[in-house]
Amino acid sequence: MIEPSKIKSDAAELMESAVMYLDDALARIRAGKASARILDVVKVEYYGQMSPLANVATITTPDARTIQIQPWEKKMIAEIERAIINSSVGLAPSNNGESIRCTVPPLTEDRRKELLKKAKAAGENAKVSVRNARRDGIEHLKKANKEGMPEDLQKEYGYEYNEAWRQVYYGGLNIYSAVDLGVQEYLEYVYRNRIDFPDIGYDENGDEAQSSMTIMDYQGRIVALVGGCDEKTTNRAFNRATDAMAKRQPGSSIKPLTVYGPAMDLGYIQDGSTMLLDQALTVDGEKWPQNYEGDHGSGKNISVYQAVGESLNTVPARMIDEMLGLTTCYNYANNKFHLNLVEEDATLSGMACGGTFSGVTTLEMAAAYAAFGNGGRYFEPYSYYKVTDRNGVVILDNTKNKPEQAISEEAADKMLDVLINVCTASYGTGYGTSVDGFDTFSKTGTTSDDYDKWYCGGTPHFVTAIWFGFDYNADTSSARAKTIFSTVFDEIHLDLESKEFSDVKEEVEIYMESVKDE
Repeated sequence: MIEPSKIKSDAAELMESAVMYLDDALARIRAGKASARILDVVKVEYYGQMSPLANVATITTPDARTIQIQPWEKKMIAEIERAIINSSVGLAPSNNGESIRCTVPPLTEDRRKELLKKAKAAGENAKVSVRNARRDGIEHLKKANKEGMPEDLQKEYGYEYNEAWRQVYYGGLNIYSAVDLGVQEYLEYVYRNRIDFPDIGYDENGDEAQSSMTIMDYQGRIVALVGGCDEKTTNRAFNRATDAMAKRQPGSSIKPLTVYGPAMDLGYIQDGSTMLLDQALTVDGEKWPQNYEGDHGSGKNISVYQAVGESLNTVPARMIDEMLGLTTCYNYANNKFHLNLVEEDATLSGMACGGTFSGVTTLEMAAAYAAFGNGGRYFEPYSYYKVTDRNGVVILDNTKNKPEQAISEEAADKMLDVLINVCTASYGTGYGTSVDGFDTFSKTGTTSDDYDKWYCGGTPHFVTAIWFGFDYNADTSSARAKTIFSTVFDEIHLDLESKEFSDVKEEVEIYMESVKDE
């Protein structure tokens, strides 16, 4: 429950942060002129801790081509030189026994082109973040009004506007949380301590890799959620699981939502054994797309099981071109699975390969993937069951959370079978992640240049979406989000009772019967 003025101020803050990140990214680009900011990415070992260079030395620019580093302790000279050489800044340090000097070389033509590419990418990232913040702010305002804040409170209880909001914040409301505290505490422990996390070090800006994870049940309940790694030091920390600026391209994890699920729902493919052509299209005279391994397809007919299991790009691209069309794919993604994409995402790259203009959050993806395990129904995510006032009057109620039928039950069951195969087949990208004693389904995703890693799937108990990468584009080729999945899901399932997906659907049917007349 957020006041409209707060929604607007938060959106403005996110937009301003995007501009600040852009300024910072541009300042760190070495453009032929000496700047102390060039060395922001350099970290040195200081008494057993990795510290920014600026924390152990004074950095100055005596002229336009020279950076001078004066260590606070002479013994740090060798360590600083080694750190600069091993960094991505491309400078050659030298020392006179007292201080270190780095000469910034003049730019070559190739270097100018490389810097222009980096600056353009940083600008595009910032533009996307601003647009996402604006869009999500508008959606939050619409949702606030729809859910009766404060207009419905005024209407139902006769409150004036200010009194309505005073009740929201200071009226002694009782919030009945839906979060499983045990799962939430373990998830926070893992993310705080980075247990078994992929270790890929720092990007060129000196930032560590990040991650977010959302765990839900199959009726919309948010069981647990984390929006970043390491210790949390503020109450309103940047949340990569939900925030607009955290939206990232989903890569191949979008394919069941835009291509395969819709194709099964519309009868274009029957099940996992349906054979499809593994061959690239010809777009503007060139073969497109490439698969992850760099090929343009085998030219042979392969099963849906294999196409999804190996996460091929050629097959879904051809399915969109010959069967579904972009409009159908986009409508399923936005109107059925509620991914909140933008019109610019309705491209072959966006729908077939997850190269979207905007992006998604782990909360959006977990809610969408739940439909494959519960008979094709989309439940709006919620983190509390109900809210009552000081007199026990229910003012907000999610216990009657009615779903929408995203795809047919038959299509959902067939898609679930295909996604379980991703975990059980040796060629599947999710192979080895099955939770002992439980059917496990999954779909992984990797974006261009290995910038983002995704794992979406679950068991009959929980469904999840995991993102792993950097806040700005950087290589994550050595890491896998599925490592995080196994760490968390193996632990939280240790004492859970046996359960099958048929049980999930039965529970949903019982729930639907209970709210039918509400």
